[in-house]
Amino acid sequence: MSRSPDRLLDDTLVSNAATGSPLAFNALHARWHPRLLRHAYRLLGNADLASDVVQEAWMDIVKGLHGLNDFGAFQAWAFRIVTRRCAKSIKTLQKRRRLEQTWHPDEDHTPPACETDLGSDILACIKQALACLSSSHRIVTELFYLEELSVSEIAIALEIPLGTVKTRLMHARHQLRSQIQGDKHDQRY
Repeated sequence: MSRSPDRLLDDTLVSNAATGSPLAFNALHARWHPRLLRHAYRLLGNADLASDVVQEAWMDIVKGLHGLNDFGAFQAWAFRIVTRRCAKSIKTLQKRRRLEQTWHPDEDHTPPACETDLGSDILACIKQALACLSSSHRIVTELFYLEELSVSEIAIALEIPLGTVKTRLMHARHQLRSQIQGDKHDQRY
């Protein structure tokens, strides 16, 4: 299987950045920062927090780049670093929320229910359907379709088994199909 021109460019940039080329690192950062930022935002749901997490992740990437043996694995490796940083940030937020709830136990922190009226615009329909997925299904789906990671790369990036990625994609596709087609019943196809 041949690698796409984008993947070959990434391999070259990673290789050169690993040897200390600032020009290659800047180009690598310019190519990958927006994608890593989108991934962090998908995980965290907060743009400012995602930006901070990705900045910290870049420090980890810089430190570990010279030790990356397979330059073709950069994509999954970088996503995994961001995923770990996001998980750490989520744990910190959860601790903070638990503390806040002990001070304000009467406040309701439940998210709003997903709307079922998807409207006529197909893009808006797809975005709303994605937003209605659980976070674990949405993240796997967006990494597969929007970031074009393979199933095995997603497994590496999220540190979950390959079978779990496949199962989440299957369930997400079913849920998306049901929501987009307006099927409110859980039918197996």
